[in-house]
Amino acid sequence: MTEYPSVETIRQRLPYSANALGFDDSQYDDVLEELRTDETERIETWGSVVTDQERADTLHDGSDPRTAFEEFEVTQKVDGRHALRTRRETERTRHRRTRNSDNRFDLGGGSRRYQDRTRRRTLPLPGRPASDVESVTLIDRDIELEVDQDVYLESSAVLVLDRDAPVHEWPQGRRNVEVTYTFGSDGVPVRIRDALVDLVHVRLMKDDTLPVESESIDGESVTYREPGELLSSVFGAVLSETEESHRGGVFSA
Repeated sequence: MTEYPSVETIRQRLPYSANALGFDDSQYDDVLEELRTDETERIETWGSVVTDQERADTLHDGSDPRTAFEEFEVTQKVDGRHALRTRRETERTRHRRTRNSDNRFDLGGGSRRYQDRTRRRTLPLPGRPASDVESVTLIDRDIELEVDQDVYLESSAVLVLDRDAPVHEWPQGRRNVEVTYTFGSDGVPVRIRDALVDLVHVRLMKDDTLPVESESIDGESVTYREPGELLSSVFGAVLSETEESHRGGVFSA
């Protein structure tokens, strides 16, 4: 499992040396470790997820909500009304009559592609990435679909009904499809690891006690974005890793 960058990695990627900031190596490592801890907690808060089944316990016992940067099994009631319409193209033979030289009619063959009527066969899951779908139940109809036979997971984000499933499309309604599946990433995504380095960078730039406002350190030119711009970019990266697959929000009940 990939973890957050170490202090050594962060130090290598920052444009500031210990001497340039007035520290010895040990002091600089202590500062970076403190900032690493603070900013890891910030990312975990931004990327926190509370699932339906955990919400009551989490809110009452004060425990930390999980994040999308670990894998865990969830059972959720999904709105069937959010199903998306899909089209299927088919190729059919079309016969046409032509008059021949004997003044008789011949049937000529030809093919043409047609689009079937759209059906709501694709249902976005509330979070991504998703994997290992355990069960799918249509609550109102008391039907349990066979995973990988009646329904299958596509692009780690949506459930697609097979054309031979017991239902032709997802039934419309609220919280009427119960799904048990594995949610989250097996480790911290690359963009989030990069975000931690950026956040530590922001903290160094905003610390009035550190000489990091100059445009050069140790004679080397340093280019960086404004703290506000960098924070917005990092926040966007975290949200994009934990957003709902079809509407751009985090898990909620």
